[in-house]
Amino acid sequence: MRQTLEAIAASEGTAILGTDVDGVLTSWSAGAEALYGWTAAEVIGTPVVALAPPELRGTLEVARETLRGGDSVHGWETERVRKDGTTALVRVDLTPIRDESGAVVGVASVHRDVSEQRRVEDALRAAEERYRTLVETLPLATYLVSLLYCHVGTLAAVQIVYVDLWPVFQITEMVRHTGD
Repeated sequence: MRQTLEAIAASEGTAILGTDVDGVLTSWSAGAEALYGWTAAEVIGTPVVALAPPELRGTLEVARETLRGGDSVHGWETERVRKDGTTALVRVDLTPIRDESGAVVGVASVHRDVSEQRRVEDALRAAEERYRTLVETLPLATYLVSLLYCHVGTLAAVQIVYVDLWPVFQITEMVRHTGD
C-alpha cells in the first residue's frame, strides 16, 4: 500500500500538496514541482497562499474554514501562480488530515492542470456559437424564381425552387401561366 501511495505522489500528472492547519506547506510531490516549477526545498515551510494570485487569496480562507470544520472540497477550479509567473487553471480537491483523536491537523490537496482542457472547451463553445449565429441569421430557405419564356417571348411559366440549407430537401414547383 505504501508503495502505491508513493507511486501516486511521484506522478507528474498530479500535484499533491500537504499543509498544516495554518496553511504552511509540509509536503510537495514531483507532480507539484512539474506543475508549478518550484522544488520541494523551495516551498516547504512557506504559506500555500503564495500559490494564489493576490485577487484570489481570500478564497483560500473560505476553503480553509470548510476544511477546519471537517468537510472536504472537491472539484474547485481556480488559478494558481507558477514559479515563472504564469498562471495555471487547476482543479483542486482538498481533504482534511486528522490525527488519532479525529482533530484536523492538516490538509491534503490534489491539483490537476485543466488549462488545456478549458482552452479546448472554450474553442468548442466559440465554434458552436459561430455556427449557431450563422444558422440563426440566415433565412431558413432561399427561393429561386425563374421566369420561363416560350420562343415568342411570352411568359409560359414561373418556376419556383425552394432551396433548403441542405440540398436534399429541394422542392420545385411549376406554376403555369395561362397567358393574357
